[in-house]
Amino acid sequence: MSNILVIGAQNIDIFAYNDEKIVLHDSNLANIELGVGGVSGNIVSNLANLGLSVSFITVFGNDLFGDIAQSHFKQLQIDLSHTKTVHHKNSVYLATMDDENDLFVGFNDMKITRFITVPFLKKEHDYIKQFSTLVIDNNLEQTVINYLLTTYKDSIIVMDGVSTKKIYKIKDNLSQINLLKMNKEEALTLTDKKAFDTVIDTLVQNDLESFVITNKNQQIYYHKDGNLYTKTPKKVSNIKSTSGAGDAFLSGIIAGLLKNYSPEKQLNLAIECATKTMQSTTSNTTNLKEVSYE
Repeated sequence: MSNILVIGAQNIDIFAYNDEKIVLHDSNLANIELGVGGVSGNIVSNLANLGLSVSFITVFGNDLFGDIAQSHFKQLQIDLSHTKTVHHKNSVYLATMDDENDLFVGFNDMKITRFITVPFLKKEHDYIKQFSTLVIDNNLEQTVINYLLTTYKDSIIVMDGVSTKKIYKIKDNLSQINLLKMNKEEALTLTDKKAFDTVIDTLVQNDLESFVITNKNQQIYYHKDGNLYTKTPKKVSNIKSTSGAGDAFLSGIIAGLLKNYSPEKQLNLAIECATKTMQSTTSNTTNLKEVSYE
């Protein structure tokens, strides 16, 4: 059995990359890509592509998209033995990308996530408690997140802030999270700050054990074991999509932690994972199999 369990949502990604400048209220020529993603779906795929054994608790819809998603994870040899399929359409993320292959507008239909409930997880308690590391999706319902954070205190808990609208859900439980990854805007929201200069001190005062703050291609801040590490990533060439880059970055940090890497080496691995993902048209990529971190 693996020692990493990811709990959260997966979805089918549909990305439209426009061949020309977008014209609103009209049909546009595009290259359309379909893949499997979602925050948890990306992280679990990335960890598998990095050669790690990983398990996944999620829900699938009983439709074609649900079948496609399950097939994707099975091909990566991810343990799905404690997932469930429900009578509902699978979650879908639909996005149009702009001229720089960044998000122009996106739509998500993740209603199926509500089937990941506290009663469902309580039935899996004996299974969940076997894992040393839990990656918890902040897209889950507030009650589910609270349950997981307060029940599995003996596990290493890793989370991603996900968005400024969702990061507030963990505000009262920061001391129970061992590693939190967020971007600059999420960090400002979490700490109720308008300026960044006091954000790191505020997070430390709130007993957040370790955290990483990213800011696109700007300086990265990694606070761990009372020390602050910084690194500015090199400019990425040949960007095909920025979708999933943050999930890939966090996957690299997780892999580095499990390999007992130094914080500096964890950052190098995380940046390499994010770079390879940005050079792909999907939100997770088998290109991570090429990452050398032995």
